[in-house]
Amino acid sequence: MLAYISKSVLCSFLVQLICLTSPLLLSHSANAIESVHIGVLAFRPKPQTVEQWQPLGVALKQAIPEMDFIVEAYTYPELEEATAGKHLDFVLTNPGHYVLLSKRIGLTSPLATLAINDHGHPSTNFGGVIFSHTDQTDIHSLNDIKGKTVAATSTESLGGYQMQAYELSLNGITFPNEVRLMTTGMPHDNVVKAVLSGRAEVGFVRTGVLEHMVNEGKIDPSQIKIINLQDHPEFPHKSSTRLYPEWPFASLPSTNENTARRVAAALFTLEDNIAATQAMGIHGFVVPADYTPVSDLLKELRVPPFDKAPKFNLQDVWQQYLWQIATGLFAISAILLLGLRLIVTKRKLDMEHNALLLQRKLLQSSETHLQRVIDNEPECIKTIDAQGLLVQMNPAGLAMIEADTWEQVSGLPVIDLITAEYREDFAKMHKRVIAGETVQMEFEVVGLKGGRRWLETHAVPIFENGETLHLAVTRDITQRKQMEDKIRQLAFYDPLTDLPNRRLLNDRLSQDMALGKRTGSYGALMFLDLDNFKPLNDTYGHTVGDLLLIEAAIRLKDAIRGIDTVARFGGDEFVIMLNELNVDKAEASAQAKAVADKILLSLAEPYVLTTDMEESEKSIVTHRCTVSIGVVVFIGHESTQDEILKRGDAAMYQAKEKGRNQISFWNINSP
Repeated sequence: MLAYISKSVLCSFLVQLICLTSPLLLSHSANAIESVHIGVLAFRPKPQTVEQWQPLGVALKQAIPEMDFIVEAYTYPELEEATAGKHLDFVLTNPGHYVLLSKRIGLTSPLATLAINDHGHPSTNFGGVIFSHTDQTDIHSLNDIKGKTVAATSTESLGGYQMQAYELSLNGITFPNEVRLMTTGMPHDNVVKAVLSGRAEVGFVRTGVLEHMVNEGKIDPSQIKIINLQDHPEFPHKSSTRLYPEWPFASLPSTNENTARRVAAALFTLEDNIAATQAMGIHGFVVPADYTPVSDLLKELRVPPFDKAPKFNLQDVWQQYLWQIATGLFAISAILLLGLRLIVTKRKLDMEHNALLLQRKLLQSSETHLQRVIDNEPECIKTIDAQGLLVQMNPAGLAMIEADTWEQVSGLPVIDLITAEYREDFAKMHKRVIAGETVQMEFEVVGLKGGRRWLETHAVPIFENGETLHLAVTRDITQRKQMEDKIRQLAFYDPLTDLPNRRLLNDRLSQDMALGKRTGSYGALMFLDLDNFKPLNDTYGHTVGDLLLIEAAIRLKDAIRGIDTVARFGGDEFVIMLNELNVDKAEASAQAKAVADKILLSLAEPYVLTTDMEESEKSIVTHRCTVSIGVVVFIGHESTQDEILKRGDAAMYQAKEKGRNQISFWNINSP
């Protein structure tokens, strides 16, 4: 136990030492260590922003030691200038500003979405607040804001302006035409000061700002009145608007792809670094959210980057107002027909006949044009009858299911194309559509030539000749699904050895403890640390060291059963979890000892490592590397998860103290 405590204290000391000496280290190793710049939008004062996010750079440095991470705070114009000049590698900004930078500069899709820590719970959404001084007795609702002076940081601020302007526009208030807008610049504190000092009657800030200023003792909550308060039961802050996804973390197009991948993986495991997340006041980062609602908001407000009206032509007008034009033409024809009926009967009959001919031609022209639009639509449009048979499909849909001609699939049961695990869900969806509902779902299909694709479909009922049909618009989301799989791989597996990481092992350990409570069977946790690994790295470099770690991982997987788990905690540390051992502790310990003996023999075999170079320059290195193993045998109801991990780590240090290449079991008398 002393060894474990010493390691924790030493790690804490080293983190503080790195923070204090990082400028000196940077000046001496600029050629060896890559500098990575992270730009953060400062919605509070810039020094406060840098202080909040500096632990992010330290945490990323711990995860990726060969890189230095520099966190810098910027205002809106400064951040746009820095990204345009390619002075940054990554950007953390609000969603509206992210959409703007994506259009103007070409930021990549978000690597992750920020999760705020609100009273111990992760929050991935935020909104806008509309407030006034409690002395403003004539302001109680959104309509009362007309003609008032409104303070906001900038029209580019999503949470500090655009969310509120959108909410006002939905209530029929033209913004900013019907108010007097006063921009204060960042941070949001300036808006609060403007309202409390009487320079503005209404203020716009993002959610959480008022609560933070109250906690900091900067304002008296009794002086603040929230306008248009919304009911968000799961959201911890007061809000005047609907909620939108939190800040995205994105890379610039010029950022090295490998660097972006490694930073993304580190972000998803950041929540395990409790000290860093508490210092930043966040929970961590999660899988990227959908920022389409933010783009829709900006388009509705016609603000950058959607402040310019799109170009359109007569074909666009025709597609947008097809039925209105057809109805108008029909109405004109009817009016002409009634006027001509006032003339002579013969001419009336002739004109009526001609009008009917004209009407038929117009309808035929409309149908032909509509069919042409469907045939050229890049997304799949199909019709399915009540029995689930394919009635109609455009060329884009035929390509998705690898059909060369319509005749190949006409009348085909659509469910035959769905993979087995989604057929039941698809059948339920089809019944709901035929019953009159609008339904959306995702599923996987297998094409006629064996290719697999993920599709997202939006289905609605249509009625034709007294029968209900299933009309669906479907798009290919295979690339998005593949990206989500990659993100999950980065979050739960070690990128070098492809073994489960600390997070996944903790999850499986929790499950095994629950199983032990039910069945009475023991489990065992083995902490392994390779002996004589550092000399290999120092002599031949990290490339050869990585080859040895990969080979060690293969040997460890070969030494255990399929139901057991081998994980890499980092560096040359591995952890093995043995499941469903004997219900007798002595027998379970013997089983664990047999596996540990097998591992000692396997890892002690010489490693023959060949560097991946040109044939003429290949280098072969032979190295011997033993292992020290600490073992703790446990059952679910006797100990907590943290206690089991600490005991296994302590046992491993006992094995090292015995002279390495040893096995040490933790017992109640261990330190």
